[in-house]
Amino acid sequence: MVNIEYDQETGVLKMNYSESVEADDMMRFIDHVSVDDRLPDDLSVLHRAGGLHRNIKMKDLLKLSKEMKRGTGKYNTVRMTVYTSNSLSLTLFQLYERLIMDANTKLKSFNSERAAVAWLLEI
Repeated sequence: MVNIEYDQETGVLKMNYSESVEADDMMRFIDHVSVDDRLPDDLSVLHRAGGLHRNIKMKDLLKLSKEMKRGTGKYNTVRMTVYTSNSLSLTLFQLYERLIMDANTKLKSFNSERAAVAWLLEI
């Protein structure tokens, strides 16, 4: 399950996952950003994740990367960061980084929340 909250003060969309991130949670995020007209054109997103659910495979990440590009295509820029302390999930998120990066979308994964937030907010 995912809790989505926009922090007006920092301008960061915060995604808090209850435990492990499932494909459905990622689709909820994609659907949310594709229809929410209140979000800024230069979107910053912090994903706090315990880890990826063990049922997520590379083919799922490939499919989700295509959907992510569809969902974030309306934004000028998208900076996303993932914070997870799970080593295997960190590695998989780092692979996912390369799948979704394009001219307007950047994703970086960290095992430190402080480092994740610092990267997200740097100019």
